[in-house]
Amino acid sequence: MPNQEDPREQSPRGEEEGLEKSRLGRLWDRLCPPSRRVEFIQALAAEHGAQCQDGGYLHNISARAELLHAGVTVHVASGVTPTRAPIEFTIFRAEISAKQPLEFRLADQSIVHDLMDKVGLKDLQMGAAEIDRQFRIRGSDPVIIRQLLTEPLIREIVTDSRLATLEFSSMQRKRDEFAPGDKYELRLDVTGEIRSLDELRTHYRRFSAAIDKLRELEII
Repeated sequence: MPNQEDPREQSPRGEEEGLEKSRLGRLWDRLCPPSRRVEFIQALAAEHGAQCQDGGYLHNISARAELLHAGVTVHVASGVTPTRAPIEFTIFRAEISAKQPLEFRLADQSIVHDLMDKVGLKDLQMGAAEIDRQFRIRGSDPVIIRQLLTEPLIREIVTDSRLATLEFSSMQRKRDEFAPGDKYELRLDVTGEIRSLDELRTHYRRFSAAIDKLRELEII
């Protein structure tokens, strides 16, 4: 028979690992205090009848919550980057079944686009000089992207002064093959400190508007 560890030996080891993780978490919080981002996510979660969870040290997440919008689970998380000069970030993401293939990325020109370069998405011109100069918009269907940007809350994402990226991409291994029901990820990344609960609410409304518009266009 294969050797098995004595359960009595597994428990202390697990406790030691838990203590180590706890120590690392406390150290990270001392180096990068969670400011008020945890408080804001707690308040947003409470408004939607959800619970806020401690993100721990893993992935540098300070707080996270799962909200429900129009039947879609929205994961909200906030933390700091593990860099010499830590930068706060907030992420909204949802996994959604798609009815039609579509991929896009709306971002500030200064943000690197390695992933979109690899999947072959092309730069799109929206016909508005200010937007085309400041923001890089890439997608697989220019017509749908322009329709998305008719929604004022989505348009705000690319006209906001804060660095933000809205991306809709396939979660399938073979991205060039599509079948109705394939899983896609909708993700909004916001870089920088969230200074108020109202600001966090605004980003959540924008993300929710993207879900609603994709549904209206029968993409999801």
